[in-house]
Amino acid sequence: MAQPDKGRGHRTAVLAAAVALLLAGQRAAAVGAEKLVDISTLDLQALLDLPVKSVTLHEERSSEAAASVFALSGEDIRRQGFRTLQEVLRSVPGLFAYRDDLYPLVGVRGLGLPVDYTTRILVLVDGHPLNNALALGQSFFGRDLPVPLASVQRIEVIKGPAGSIYGPTAFLGVVNVITSAGAEADSSVWSEVAGAQGRALPGALGAQLTRSAGDLRFFVAGEGFRTSGNTYTFPELQGASDRPAPAGGRVAGMASSDALTGYGRISWRDLTAVGACNQMTRGTPTAPFSSNLLDPGNRIENRTCYAQVGLEHALANGFTISTRAAYDDSLYRDTFRYDPPPASYGNYHDLGRDQWFSGDVHLTWEPSARTLLVGGATAARHHTLQRSDADGLPTVRDDPVNGVGVGDIARSWNQLNTYALAEQAIGERLRVHAGLTFFVDELFGNRLTPKAALVWTPTRAGVDVIKAIYSEGFRAPTASEAFFEDGTDFLPNPGLKPETVRSLELVAEHRLGGATMLTLSLFQNDYRQLIRYVTVAPDPQDPSDLRERAENVGALRLRGGELAVNASWGDDLRAWGGVSAQQSDQAGLANFPAVTGNLAVSTRALWRPLTLSLRGAFGATRTKFVAGEAPGFGGEIGPFFVMGATALLDVPGVRGLSLELSVANLLGAYAPSPLTIDSAPITELAEPPRTFRLAARWSFR
Repeated sequence: MAQPDKGRGHRTAVLAAAVALLLAGQRAAAVGAEKLVDISTLDLQALLDLPVKSVTLHEERSSEAAASVFALSGEDIRRQGFRTLQEVLRSVPGLFAYRDDLYPLVGVRGLGLPVDYTTRILVLVDGHPLNNALALGQSFFGRDLPVPLASVQRIEVIKGPAGSIYGPTAFLGVVNVITSAGAEADSSVWSEVAGAQGRALPGALGAQLTRSAGDLRFFVAGEGFRTSGNTYTFPELQGASDRPAPAGGRVAGMASSDALTGYGRISWRDLTAVGACNQMTRGTPTAPFSSNLLDPGNRIENRTCYAQVGLEHALANGFTISTRAAYDDSLYRDTFRYDPPPASYGNYHDLGRDQWFSGDVHLTWEPSARTLLVGGATAARHHTLQRSDADGLPTVRDDPVNGVGVGDIARSWNQLNTYALAEQAIGERLRVHAGLTFFVDELFGNRLTPKAALVWTPTRAGVDVIKAIYSEGFRAPTASEAFFEDGTDFLPNPGLKPETVRSLELVAEHRLGGATMLTLSLFQNDYRQLIRYVTVAPDPQDPSDLRERAENVGALRLRGGELAVNASWGDDLRAWGGVSAQQSDQAGLANFPAVTGNLAVSTRALWRPLTLSLRGAFGATRTKFVAGEAPGFGGEIGPFFVMGATALLDVPGVRGLSLELSVANLLGAYAPSPLTIDSAPITELAEPPRTFRLAARWSFR
């Protein structure tokens, strides 16, 4: 078991991160450049029913949207002291957080498949998709999001497949991160320091600037982050047979990480441009794949960058046309250290890169308040490269007997996603939604994904809403699943088939007194051809030579229910949370909690300048997954409960200055996640220990 070390560190790292500032742009044409809503101007009921645009590419109230959708405002994020997208999503009813030694991850309604590095949840920034087709390591839920979280105005979450608009990565859901609203947003600077286990862990430094001149609007934001990381104790290492183990299983100084983020948007009338980039590196305290423990050379690097230009123009008779062209570049690189040749590999390197050009055009026609028609197409051409090699040793292709790695694995292919949807009001209280996506993948075939929904308001006062939703989704294999091989641990499987899902959901919303909304959801999801890594012996003559290969492993039916609450009594109380219970016909599915729960509460009732908040997340027992063994091998992980707290002071007499004291994992819970990579003999990773964060922010116009 991985336990946070309680000893005190003897070194204090110094924060040294420059704030990256990029030229550029706008949010994607899919979201548009309209002025977003300032929640301080909304009444209590509106705070419970924030606008969303992810469901139809057309702004509507969340209660009207034909999906199970949840939205949080930038003020919600600020009050709770969230620092990463995973911390935000951990508070959303029906979602739960977990992590391995590489990335923070998020599961939806009990389903958090091992080694799923955000390939089944579509992450958007202002409508621009971040997910690449490679998936050789990605997250966006940690400090690798290419926009500072302090610059986010709203986060929209769709739970369930989004079959009427998006392509294959919208399999479990969609997360759309909406940035600040251009000229209407404050400029600000902020800094943060953190501490845990009796020592400082540096922190972050960031800034954002907003300016306008006539029709020209300019917004730029950047943040630098650095941490020396936590110390862990892994008792399982004391029994390691493949490498020397540290005394007591104590691993210190191996979890450092740093990140640099820049985001920019400039717009002039209907024309906009956007640029964003994030680069992050981190250590690996568990030393995966039997690499050398306590070697600071074990490092992982991710870079996600994109540039985009777009045009959105309102035509006559309710027509709006939106177009965009974009270039994305996603890079993954790692180094794992072994003993030098001939004893072992020396420095072993993996590289994965996906570069793609994409274009999108869509038309929105709203001939009346009762009718909405949307149609469009998105085309992309991907160029992926994967490579594994070791210093001083030949590749398998050069020397099939003594080599390691396989040299370059390059693939280029086209994708086309076309979509159409229609919404029509029937009478005063019923709205019908129908949509269809046709996705063409040059490597993995074609797929139609329909969606149909009814949104019914049974009472004239509109305090109740009933939604019935049928949707389908699919997920094409990633390039790493289909083609990656390294000559040592992984084998390719180009014959993989796409995963599919059919979803049924019934949602009932009820408002109490205008200040509280209760939501009850019942859902059933049928998954087919799910892809997982399984252990195989490629050489029947050598059963000890075990490799990992992605395969379609069969079907899964998931049924459950979710009860959520969303409440706002002005500054006196802001709260949201819920409980989700689900049952799977594959009881041994790794990392499947049958029950998850969360709650976030904040208040200014004691003193208006002071906001006090608490947040908590709960999950039931889960099974472990151990690389090289069948799912469920290795026993279970008990229930987890993680709590955090924040005190936020808007300093009286100093306009725009706020101070924050935040504590993550307030109770010091162990709360482990099952490791989903080959870190044997380690099988679980603890929640980071109690961490204090002190921050200051000054906002100005």
